[in-house]
Amino acid sequence: MKDWLKLFFAKSDAILLTLNGKTFKKSDCQKLGGGAEKNVYQIKETNQCFFIPNKTDREIFWDGKIQTSEDLWNRKIEREKALLDQISTFGLKTQRFEILPLKIEDPGKSSYILNVLVTKDFKSLCEEESIVIYNKKEQEIIGTPPNFIAMQKQFKEKHFAQKVVKKIIAEYAVAFTFTLPSSILYVLDDSEHLCFELPKDATEPPVARYMFWDVLSDFRGVSIPIVPTLNELKLGSKEEPSTTSTRDPLQGLINLAYQVASPILKMSTPAKEDFNVDSLAADLLNALNDDDILNEALAHARKLASQFIENLLKENEQNKLDNNEDFILLMESVISVGEFDLFLRAFRSFENPADMPQEDIDKITFFAQKYKVQPIIDYLNIHLVQEKAKREMEKNIRLAQEKANQEAEKVKAEEKRHKDSEQLKNDFLQRYNKKLTDDKNAWCGMYSFFVRSYTNEDMSLKELVEHAQGRSQHGSGKRSKEIMKTMGWLDESNEVTDKISSYIM
Repeated sequence: MKDWLKLFFAKSDAILLTLNGKTFKKSDCQKLGGGAEKNVYQIKETNQCFFIPNKTDREIFWDGKIQTSEDLWNRKIEREKALLDQISTFGLKTQRFEILPLKIEDPGKSSYILNVLVTKDFKSLCEEESIVIYNKKEQEIIGTPPNFIAMQKQFKEKHFAQKVVKKIIAEYAVAFTFTLPSSILYVLDDSEHLCFELPKDATEPPVARYMFWDVLSDFRGVSIPIVPTLNELKLGSKEEPSTTSTRDPLQGLINLAYQVASPILKMSTPAKEDFNVDSLAADLLNALNDDDILNEALAHARKLASQFIENLLKENEQNKLDNNEDFILLMESVISVGEFDLFLRAFRSFENPADMPQEDIDKITFFAQKYKVQPIIDYLNIHLVQEKAKREMEKNIRLAQEKANQEAEKVKAEEKRHKDSEQLKNDFLQRYNKKLTDDKNAWCGMYSFFVRSYTNEDMSLKELVEHAQGRSQHGSGKRSKEIMKTMGWLDESNEVTDKISSYIM
C-alpha cells in the first residue's frame, strides 16, 4: 500500500489507473475532499468516485497474526460497506459502495493494486434520483433544492406537513428500534445526514429522509431490535423521565422537527424574517405529534423487527439458548414486537426459564407490563412467575424434608453414640470392679482401710478416661489406666486411641 500511495502522489503525468476494466490518467482524478482516514477523488467526465487511504498505518499483531497497513485498510473499507449495507436492509438511504481493485502503474516500470471504495458522486446521484442532500457537518447543500419559501403557508397545514415528515418519522422509529446512528438518541460524529426526495407532481411536497455515510466511527452494527413505546418515541429516550426531570415528554419529536426545519431554512434563499427555524419547527412538530402517524411508524418498525427475530430464530433453531442475559434480551425484543406466536417460539428457545434467578424473571415481567400485551403478560404469569413460585415451594419443601431427615439421622446417630458410649463405660466398670474386688481380696480386710476408689457409675466415659490419664483431682487413676491399656483405649504414651476417641470428644 505504501508503494501504491507513493506512486499515486508522484508528480508524473504518465501514471495510469485502471478501475473496473477502464484505464485513465492519474491527472484525470480530481480531489473532492478528505477526512482523518480517507481521501475521495472523482474521475473527470464520469460520475465515479473512489476513496483511498490518506496515510499508512503501523503494522499490528491482531487476531493471531501480523496485520499490515493494507490488511487494516481492507478491513476498514469492508466494515464500512457492511455497516451501510446493514442500514440499507431496513429501507433507509445510504451512500452505496462497491469494493474494487484499483491498479496503478508507471508504464514500463512498476505497477501496484489497492482495493478502494467506489461510489457515484453526490451531484450525479441527486440528478438521477431527484433528491437534494444536506451534509450537516459541512453545512453543504448538494443538488438543486425546491422553493421551500413558496411552501411557507402550506407548512402550517397539518396534512401537508405530515407528507414532508411521514417517511422520516418511520426511519426514526427504525433507527430507535435497531440502534442505528441517530443524533436524537446518541452523540454522533459524521454519519447522519438529511435529504429530500423531490416529487414529480408539483402539488406534492418534498419528502424528508435520513441519509447515512461514513458510519464507521458512530456505528458498531445492528443490535437485536427493541421497538420503543409510543411515549419513548416521543421522548427520544428509553429512560423514563423522573418527576423532577426538565426533559420535555416530546423532546424526541422536537429534535426531529428541528432536524428537518434546519436544512429547509438553509436551502431557502433569500431568507425571510417570518420564515425562521423556530416557527417552521413548531409547524413540523404539530404534524409529528399525531398518534396515528406515530403508531404507523411503530407498526413499520415492529414489522421489520419481527422479520429480524424470525430469521434469528430460524438460524438458531437447533441451538437452545443457555445464557440468561441473551434470553432476557430476546424476551424484551419479542415482547416489544407484541406477536404472541413469535414470543412463544422465543420463550421455548431457552431451557427451563423458570430456573432463572428471581431478579431476571422480574426484569422480563416488568418489561412486559410496559408494553401491555395481555396474552404475553398472562403467559409469563403462568409459565414463568407461577412456575418459579411452584418450583421454589417444591424446593423449600424438599430442603425442609432433607433438613428434617438430616436432623433425624443426627438424633439417631447421637442416640447410637450415647448407647455405645454407655456400653463401653459399662464394659470398663465391670472390669474395673472385678479388678478392685480382686485387689481387695488379695490384701484381705486391711486393704479397704488404706485404699480409696475414685471411679464410680456417675462419671461419664470422658471423665473415666481423663481419670485414667491422671488428669483427675482425686487419685492417680493407676488401676483405671492399667485396665484401659488392656482394653486398647490408651497407648503406651497414655494417649487415647482411635478405638475410644470418637466417644469422648
